[in-house]
Amino acid sequence: MLLRLAPVTGNWVFSGSALKWATPIEPFYDLIVFLQLKPLVRMQRLRRREAVRYGARLEPGGDMAGASAAFLAWAEAYDAAGLEQRSRIAHETWLATQTAPVLRLDSSYPLDTLVAAVLAQGSGTAIP
Repeated sequence: MLLRLAPVTGNWVFSGSALKWATPIEPFYDLIVFLQLKPLVRMQRLRRREAVRYGARLEPGGDMAGASAAFLAWAEAYDAAGLEQRSRIAHETWLATQTAPVLRLDSSYPLDTLVAAVLAQGSGTAIP
């Protein structure tokens, strides 16, 4: 279904983790951008995002408290977990199988810097 619906030619961006379910479109990747972030900073961002999204619903007794706590525990395990979940090792294992170039970026940099790095890679220009 993905192959039927996705524009596999032309300019497009596919975003997110596609470890297993997007295999049919992998041959069409021109570049894979792997965003990395220190675990502490990643978790600070996730906690802040959860608080903004759900507010008081995350407080003890709130209807989202349990689900959010479970999500944050799962996310916090990213760097230490094995292949049983979405994890650093699962992503590294997947990246090792790809034929498209992989651009690794630190997502703590400003958005305009990240965009410039991707555009430079796509044009063949050296990345600062």
